[in-house]
Amino acid sequence: MPAYLELIDAAQVDGADTMKTLLTHVGWNEPDGQLSVHGSTSAVGRAAFAEIGFPDTGRTGVSIHEVLRRAVRWSTDHDHPRVASRVQGFINSTWSDPMRASDDVLAESDSVDDAEVETLRSRLDAGDFAVSDQRVTAKTRGSAQRVFADRVKSNYGWQCALTGIATPDFLVASHIVPWSQDESIRLDPANGICLSTFVDRAFDTGHLLIHDDCTAHVDWEQVGSDLSLRSILEPFDGKTLMQPAAAPPNPHFLRRRLGGG
Repeated sequence: MPAYLELIDAAQVDGADTMKTLLTHVGWNEPDGQLSVHGSTSAVGRAAFAEIGFPDTGRTGVSIHEVLRRAVRWSTDHDHPRVASRVQGFINSTWSDPMRASDDVLAESDSVDDAEVETLRSRLDAGDFAVSDQRVTAKTRGSAQRVFADRVKSNYGWQCALTGIATPDFLVASHIVPWSQDESIRLDPANGICLSTFVDRAFDTGHLLIHDDCTAHVDWEQVGSDLSLRSILEPFDGKTLMQPAAAPPNPHFLRRRLGGG
């Protein structure tokens, strides 16, 4: 897989030794896209996995997609923007459709573990919204999204909060504060909005901003000269989100999304 090998080269050129080691130890096992960290993995390889958030516990099956998502975060946090950009580009081209679906859209198609779903649902009901990176299994992201999405979509009556679209195939439970940024609120329904896949994409890319009073505004500068996109987004500019039956969007989370604390 030449494109993947280029990631290793980029890590080496940038002196990102942890990333080079990590990427070298990733095993691409088709067709399930699973990675196994075996007991025979070298000490330095196991240390690299542990550094990005996977406990050094011997044999652990995890989603290669999740490993690479954490590799992006690690590279950004450790001042390796070129590596982060290359890995993110690889993720987009490998897992995303031409619209480059958001992390939440991808997670809603991930595999789930039924027992883990029930455990996470019980924790959500008890007010425990955390999903720790240290406790991730191969199917945790998909299981957590299943629980989160069921609750968020139900709160919104299975309708997009902005367009009213109600066809399930076009709905996603969109995290306000992204999954990767805060372990403590990953299941919190107040950190989610039911959106259509198009609106979710606009929100994910910053073309559509949602303020702490739940009004949406279009970033016209980012839309630029794309007249078709302007015509589609214009009806949403200044529109107020539908209020859910429970757990309305937390204003603090919306401000965090906008970079205001």
